[in-house]
Order: sequence, then structure tokens, then C-alpha cells
Amino acid sequence: MRRFVQEPARKIPVNEEAEVVVFGGCTGICAAVAAARQGISALLVMVNCMQLGQAAGVAAALAVKKGLNPKEVPAGEIQQRLRELGG
Repeated sequence: MRRFVQEPARKIPVNEEAEVVVFGGCTGICAAVAAARQGISALLVMVNCMQLGQAAGVAAALAVKKGLNPKEVPAGEIQQRLRELGG
């Protein structure tokens, strides 16, 4: 049975447990390889940095506009603004 990790903006499918979770880019790849060489199970999550950066920027802009902390901005509003921007 597949389970999910709930994030504020989406669900991520989890196929197996890992002792270390690292996120993409060159540093993430190096961290995952280093963990694997030590016999530690690692899960490498790769995202497109441009889209992640754009989403972070939209969240920050909406937070400033609304006087909120970025984590308080509803995910649906971030997604809607990204769609308006052509994402």
C-alpha cells in the first residue's frame, strides 16, 4: 500500500522508507552518494530549480501583499498565481 507525505502544497508518493532524504542539485547528489557509500539508504528528490524558485518568489510576494508569513499563504493561491503567470 502506498502512503503519502503531506506538504502544504502537494502530496508526495513514498515507495519506501529512507534513513536520509536529500534534495536535488549537485550538493544533493553528492550527499546521496556519500550516504549510499556509507551503507545508509538515501532518497534523492530532484526538482526543477527554476520552477521551485518561481513558486518561492510568488509565495513571498503574496505573503508581503497580505501581511502573512510565507508558510501561511494558502497553497491554492500560490498555484493560481503561478497559472496566471503561465506556469
